[in-house]
Amino acid sequence: MMRISWTEKMINDNVLNKCNREQITYETHQKETFNILWMYYENRKAVRALLQQAKYKRRELEVNRGK
Repeated sequence: MMRISWTEKMINDNVLNKCNREQITYETHQKETFNILWMYYENRKAVRALLQQAKYKRRELEVNRGK
């Protein structure tokens, strides 16, 4: 079994900690990006539904005006 010095162990631990922190940061960033895109998608769906309702309402008013 190979023995490593205390200094090497500290360096290895620091490198691992840094990698873990970067991985957590990356995953958090991915989740936040997904949430922003999902909100954008949901908002677009809601706006599309409102425009559709307005279109039907306008047609309904035009038909009623023609009577």
